[in-house]
Amino acid sequence: LAPLRAAVLADADFNSSDGGFLSESHGTGNLTEPWTYSDTTGTWDNPGSEGGPNNHTLTSPAFNSGLRLQVTLVHRYFFEAEWDGGALQVGSEENFITLPTSAFTSNGYSFASLVGNHDLTGKPGWNGKSAGYDTGAYVTSVAIVPAQAVPTGIQIRILGGWDEGYRETGVNWQIDRVLIESLPDTDGDGMDDLYEDANGFDKNVTDGTGEADADGLSNVLEYVKTTNPKKADTDDDGLNDKVETGTGTYATVTDTGTNPLISDTDGDGLLDGQENPGLANGSDPNILDTDGDYFPDGFEVASSSNPKDPASLAGTIEVLGTGTESLLGHDLTDRDNDGDDAAAAGQGTGFDWVRVTRGAGALTFEGEGALSVFDNRLGAGTDKWCCDGAPQTLTVEFVAPAVITHFTVSSGNDASDRNPNNWGIYGSSDGITFAPIMVFSGTNNAELQPLWSDFLQVIKFTPKVTPPAYRFIRYAVTATGGTSHQIGEIEFFGTVSDSDGDGMPDVYEDEHGLNKNSAADKNTDLDGDSLSNFDEFSKGTDPRKTDTDADGLPDNVETGGGTYSSATATGTNPLVADTDGDGLPDGQENPKLANGSDPNALDTDLDLFPDGYEVTAQSNPSDPASTPYGHKIEDLGTGTGALLSSDLTDPENDGDGSGGGAGLNFNWVNVTRSNGGAVVFDGEGALGVFDNEASGGASKWCCDGAPQDLTVEFPAAVSLTHFTITSGNDEPGRDPSVWSILGSNDGTTFTPIFQGPGIIGLWTARDQVLKFTLGPPVPAYKFIRYAVTATSGLASHQIDEIEYFGTAGAVSDGTFTVSSLTRNAATGEITLTWPSSAGKTYKISQSQDLTGFTDITGQTGLAGVAGSMTRTFANPVPAAQKLFFRVTETTP
Repeated sequence: LAPLRAAVLADADFNSSDGGFLSESHGTGNLTEPWTYSDTTGTWDNPGSEGGPNNHTLTSPAFNSGLRLQVTLVHRYFFEAEWDGGALQVGSEENFITLPTSAFTSNGYSFASLVGNHDLTGKPGWNGKSAGYDTGAYVTSVAIVPAQAVPTGIQIRILGGWDEGYRETGVNWQIDRVLIESLPDTDGDGMDDLYEDANGFDKNVTDGTGEADADGLSNVLEYVKTTNPKKADTDDDGLNDKVETGTGTYATVTDTGTNPLISDTDGDGLLDGQENPGLANGSDPNILDTDGDYFPDGFEVASSSNPKDPASLAGTIEVLGTGTESLLGHDLTDRDNDGDDAAAAGQGTGFDWVRVTRGAGALTFEGEGALSVFDNRLGAGTDKWCCDGAPQTLTVEFVAPAVITHFTVSSGNDASDRNPNNWGIYGSSDGITFAPIMVFSGTNNAELQPLWSDFLQVIKFTPKVTPPAYRFIRYAVTATGGTSHQIGEIEFFGTVSDSDGDGMPDVYEDEHGLNKNSAADKNTDLDGDSLSNFDEFSKGTDPRKTDTDADGLPDNVETGGGTYSSATATGTNPLVADTDGDGLPDGQENPKLANGSDPNALDTDLDLFPDGYEVTAQSNPSDPASTPYGHKIEDLGTGTGALLSSDLTDPENDGDGSGGGAGLNFNWVNVTRSNGGAVVFDGEGALGVFDNEASGGASKWCCDGAPQDLTVEFPAAVSLTHFTITSGNDEPGRDPSVWSILGSNDGTTFTPIFQGPGIIGLWTARDQVLKFTLGPPVPAYKFIRYAVTATSGLASHQIDEIEYFGTAGAVSDGTFTVSSLTRNAATGEITLTWPSSAGKTYKISQSQDLTGFTDITGQTGLAGVAGSMTRTFANPVPAAQKLFFRVTETTP
């Protein structure tokens, strides 16, 4: 929408005064009143806070207007990515609402859900760096504000939120101008022209007192309430717009206090029109849990309990105690209690599920991973799932549908405000549509004590109404008491229908062509793979397929456990075609063969190259001395002390990034980034990879998603010999998985120099320095690029440091190549031809594996001639099965 001009209610450009704006703060941060007015720049400035949580507001003087407003904010910002942010609010005194993203017609919020610990947690806001920030340029944000009926006057409030631990350097938010206008109202009927056009009114006729939908509200009152003037019940909740007064308090049937724009104001699963606290069993449409018994009103109604009576429950809640010994054990996820989470990067072994999925984020037992809720223990921090914020979901798919009779959920060992408040257990037959099994609430009643009263406390929950059988069971949390979420353990218990008692559920027998009314097929072998039908059920394999996962191995030899014993006991997973994720099907790997790899080991020879990568490169995956293309990967350790230092970007090791911008004393012409992103040292900027520090936090590059690339232009072309890349200090899921190093001499066309192994888990520690040594000689390039196309599972990408090493060299035009190579079969002599120049000198060297070249006796210091040069010499290593020859120009 183009900006609309009408009555100017306030226009503060701050050039000559502070505009009467009020600066206030609340929180526990290190700055008590960070908004400061500068008469030099004519701006309000905020440097941010780092002691959090911090909430800093800048509030305009009050003004009156019955019309909708257009607010124009001219500003620039630089907030810590994902965490800190700012928003625009409207209201009066302490009753302010944050404008939604939909209110903006230009340059609205840049981030959907902030994660820092402050008033904007989980809400949209401006975040990251505004366009042109580094050059001092401003962005202009324009929003349409609903009409406000406030006797004391309306105020615009600018809210900034900062969490603990870190803030960006410099001014985090700078306000240059605030312009507040009422939209034009040609006929003066209290409704702006834009609104009248949109709703079919005549902007030249005073029809504000009319009533188009017979709901008892005049058109102008509908305008103020933002309800539909042509519809008596805007939100279809069974209540007339007029009675939905929006106060949050139910008074009578003609003053319900509900929101006329939201059909279920309190989010309890009941339409507002279905709730009436004036009735004997009636619930309050403004209260999620009317009787304060932990169960939302809608779930109580569905469970035939009274939502108005705290003694009438939708299920039972029983505290079993604290610690591992209070767990019930042998639940549906691990009936034999033999689940093994040792394979932290996968989904373990011995668990009774088809798979587990998570709404967003990494899914591992490692650290405080989500799968830790099924590890059968409570105790240390790594035994729990933590610490992303709500909402979160975790879904288990079972082999057969189960009727959940009860379950346990245990608290974590950290701050109690991380435990779930609004959460539930849900079931589904298809994994798409979920129905509630048991739902809980605890956020809207200040007198309601948290469900968990102790650390590592185990609580058993039993639903009043037995749910149907579901194949998919989901834990879902929408709110905690704080910004992070944690739980220690989940156990699901229930029954599975088995008509013939053969141990195989009816649904399994139906799906796989077995007889659910006869136990005789328990011990038969439908597919002839030497596994009984019951064995196939226990393993999760298909009793109709000899090779369930089509990996070349029959189901009976894939014994699980992760250890290869023989061709008839491979230790592999019969449900996963590539058990170790190395790019090779299990059937193509056999460690008993001369060059065979282990199907249970991602990297059989521990040279840090996955087996599939080696096979593609024709190196031996079982020999650590045989590496792809002669490349090598070494673990140098962790932290700054493990860096090699004095690399090509900073040979003198005197680079200084403390002043922001592109730094000082670095040996580059320019550094550029994909997508036009900012290239700075500040915060977690891209240049952090060249700051000679591997200590996490602000020293790394984070947190935009892949794909990303970062290109260094050197003063002269360089030929790389090796480089290092250091992992970040945050979640391993942010590490690169698919990445490469490329070179170019024009900055446009890039040639691969090194292709990363393409696996998750290459870096096994935080701030870990890996050295990559290149095998074959690399042409000289003026531009060197790091490019990542995929991370290790999370949306954000991070690396801590990159170091490039090599030698300066002339740019190759592609003409200096060996044009002919022949071997005389009778004498064994080698003949080489290459383009040469008079006045140049050359040498010839050889290698058997490209990892190191040795000069050939008598073939050094060769004087060049114009045109081409040919040399014939004896084979230097007659017994070698293969030889590589290199011609080097030794004089410029």
